[in-house]
Amino acid sequence: MNDDQTESNRALYLDSLRGVAAVIVIFHHYLSAFYPHLIFGDVELSGVDTLLYLPPFGLLVAGHFAVGLFFILSGYVLSYRALGQTSRFGLQMVAILKRPIRLGGLTLASILMSALLWYLGLYSNDVAHLISHSEWFNLFWKGELNILDLLKNIVFSMFRTGYLYNPPLWTIKIELYGSIMVFLFLAILSNFKYRSALLFGLCLYFSKTFFVGFWLGVLLADIKKEGKYEAFFSNRWLHLMLFVGFVLFSSYPNSVSYSFLETSFYGFLPDDHAFVSGYPVIGALCLFVFVLETRLIRRVLQARVFLFFGEISFALYTFHFLILGSFSSWLFIQLLRYSSYNAAFWMMFSGSSFIIIFLAYWLTRLIDRPSVRLSSMISKYMLTRWKKPPCVKAENSFP
Repeated sequence: MNDDQTESNRALYLDSLRGVAAVIVIFHHYLSAFYPHLIFGDVELSGVDTLLYLPPFGLLVAGHFAVGLFFILSGYVLSYRALGQTSRFGLQMVAILKRPIRLGGLTLASILMSALLWYLGLYSNDVAHLISHSEWFNLFWKGELNILDLLKNIVFSMFRTGYLYNPPLWTIKIELYGSIMVFLFLAILSNFKYRSALLFGLCLYFSKTFFVGFWLGVLLADIKKEGKYEAFFSNRWLHLMLFVGFVLFSSYPNSVSYSFLETSFYGFLPDDHAFVSGYPVIGALCLFVFVLETRLIRRVLQARVFLFFGEISFALYTFHFLILGSFSSWLFIQLLRYSSYNAAFWMMFSGSSFIIIFLAYWLTRLIDRPSVRLSSMISKYMLTRWKKPPCVKAENSFP
């Protein structure tokens, strides 16, 4: 699997891919809130509404696919450099300790912002759902905010219970635990002779959970870095199959009932509801390998617009739902007094998108980047202490 890109360029186009996934999640949530039948299939569809249950149009609302792609990306990026290296135990232990700091900045900020909106009564999803008939949208921010519970959750279980205040944060727990598992694997088995077979076994073991994404990413990193099966992965017919698999499985409507699926285009596929990962994660895997092996796609993903969304992707993901439940819902209700339902939605979505992007940009600069710098500073300090031999002055320690 030849790659003429540098490590930095590889990170750039993979960040862009993460940005695309974040945009898909945002659109998925907005349609779930205001056009629930397009996501949950709870009414009989007709006309253009049926398109979102067909490939490739279903990709526009493929939230399950996007989440799977996030985890595959994480497994790949976190493991690529360390695989095959020796004496990495200390580095991986430091990586485990710095990971919550890296994820914690925007996570904590989004929880506090959500709590403030909740406390001030600025969430309007409970009213908006009466208009859109999205029962899903009415599941969040129920009752009064409990300040004591908020403080306890922040101090003792921020990553585990953050979804109570910001629903998309359910993935942050998986991201943190999955990262820790990857780092432990790298600390102990990064140079293990049969690690590819072990990684394949881990993929099978975790196949019913979202953690499978991490192990798929690590397995791909191992294959990529070692140059295994180079001729196989460079085959154009394989690239075509990967593209078809991506288009087909990424559009799979995972949020609908199996009885609905039986009457849809996807009725020929066996039920995947026993697997949390399911067909959309297969689609994410196909896309990821296709991107790794297609130079043109990599170049496209390094366009400025994709790089921009990749840079702010974490903030987009962590804050868009707060805007959806507050400003977007309020604005939609106001616009509906003067326009049709569809017009009100698209005007609301346009205005909300601008606010989400603007907010994500500044939150990236003011919170996410400092979080990255802080985690790096702590990492360097700990590595310095780790490498410094006893009875040696600090000025002679490892830089």
